[in-house]
Amino acid sequence: MTSLRLAAVSDAIYPYHRGGKELRYHEILERLPSRGVFVDLYTMRWWEGDAPAGRVRRHAISALHPLYVGDRRSIRQSVLFALATLRLLRVPRPDVVEADHVPYLQLFPLRLVCWLRGVPLVVTWHEVWGTAYWRSYLGPLGGSIAGIVERLAARLPDRIVAASPETAARLRNLGVPSDRLRVILGGVRSAEIRATPAAGGAPDVLSIGRLLRHKRHDLVVDAFARLAADDADLRLGIVGSGPEREALERRVTALGLDGLVTFFGSLPGDSEVWALLRGARVAAFPSEREGFGLAVAESLAAGTPTIVADHPDNAARHLVSDGLNGSLVTPGDAAALAAAMRRWLSAPHDRDEAARRFVESHRELSWDEAARRYVQLLEDVAA
Repeated sequence: MTSLRLAAVSDAIYPYHRGGKELRYHEILERLPSRGVFVDLYTMRWWEGDAPAGRVRRHAISALHPLYVGDRRSIRQSVLFALATLRLLRVPRPDVVEADHVPYLQLFPLRLVCWLRGVPLVVTWHEVWGTAYWRSYLGPLGGSIAGIVERLAARLPDRIVAASPETAARLRNLGVPSDRLRVILGGVRSAEIRATPAAGGAPDVLSIGRLLRHKRHDLVVDAFARLAADDADLRLGIVGSGPEREALERRVTALGLDGLVTFFGSLPGDSEVWALLRGARVAAFPSEREGFGLAVAESLAAGTPTIVADHPDNAARHLVSDGLNGSLVTPGDAAALAAAMRRWLSAPHDRDEAARRFVESHRELSWDEAARRYVQLLEDVAA
């Protein structure tokens, strides 16, 4: 059996910060000890007192700093956490260091740590932004610098785990050789999702995801307003937390939707999310950027008609079969989103059959398979 020591590094971890990449790390890392990989997870101090006990040993290498300033990632937090990763020079020597690519800066000191300690660096890359998108996010100067940082950071790891084939292709465009890339998809707990009872009183339309600008919850609110104008009995639910919460609440009020929209915030467990998905009549994910789209996969596994944006930066669009289990809509088009919602709210839909077809056609979306392939990669790179 494999006997390796892995040092995993990520500033945001499950369940303290909920998102697709945090859940991916949680699902994979928790499966490694039973496969002979002993995991130490180095992060910020998300907890009070001693670190919670578990199969994965958690270690705080920095204080807890806010991840966001307004609706953007904090540069200060990125710098402080990057400097804190130098503390791995003094921890028990691992066989492999694995890091989350976000927010890039920590990869530079980690490359130094790995060089000094003589261990390989593996990085999981969820999505590639590219200079054009960075400029829209940070402005011409800041975006150009960030684009250079992203390109340089992609050259640092000994191996990169891409969360999707689309991310792997974009990494190759950044100059990463194919022999340094390995695609390992995420998973979905299909059987548990389908066994979850539907939440009573679930909203008709559900939107799930961090409340960030590129997730486009604002578009869901605008589209729902068009439906509510014709049917005041409809309800919308938004699951997630983030810096856009107040702006979205103001938008709901401005559109006269108070009482029709529920902000659930971050729910305490996955089963609560799945229950809402099982009870909702349609789920809308108009996000313009997704490295994989875990919430979309869970929605489809629940048999819920799922609407996603047909955007080139949205890998989740490849999960939806347009017209069969959901719809692909024009990015940023509230009218198109509303039309797709209206269609699925009125059309007959066999949820159990849709869920079965999705699971049958996506057998590769297994956390156990992801963990198996991950262990194989660690063995290869450690050797």
